[in-house]
Amino acid sequence: LSDSGLIILSKYTIEESIFDTFNDCSKLNCLAGKGVLIIRIGDLWIFNTHLDANAIDNLINIQIKQLDQINKIYNNLKNYNPNYKFIILGDFNININNYNNNIFMKNYFDLKLLSKPNKNTWKYKTLDLIYSNLNLNIDIHDNYPSDHNLIIINV
Repeated sequence: LSDSGLIILSKYTIEESIFDTFNDCSKLNCLAGKGVLIIRIGDLWIFNTHLDANAIDNLINIQIKQLDQINKIYNNLKNYNPNYKFIILGDFNININNYNNNIFMKNYFDLKLLSKPNKNTWKYKTLDLIYSNLNLNIDIHDNYPSDHNLIIINV
């Protein structure tokens, strides 16, 4: 098994961190230790995830189960303290340029989808999504030494 490859960098003190490995995965994705990294800075919770990568243009049951696992944690925190702020982001491996995927993902979390379908983050697709109940300044940078474009969020 390898680690998830997820990281969150912050100039503010991270007060709490949790990593929750997905209960469900498919094929080689099971070797990657995929899940969701969650940190807390004050009343802000940041989730960073990398979903199963076997079906980018059509949602598969594994991805929906992984989204359900993230949503359960999100709802538990939100119900514990309705004043918490949230950013849920990552490589969802769900192309929101596909109309059906776009509609599904816009309605999945009760947070605003800040990612723009016309701002591709991987080749000609938008796989890296950002949800939040905050207004955020987001920059996407090309030519980063990765197969995805670099996304910087200023909070």
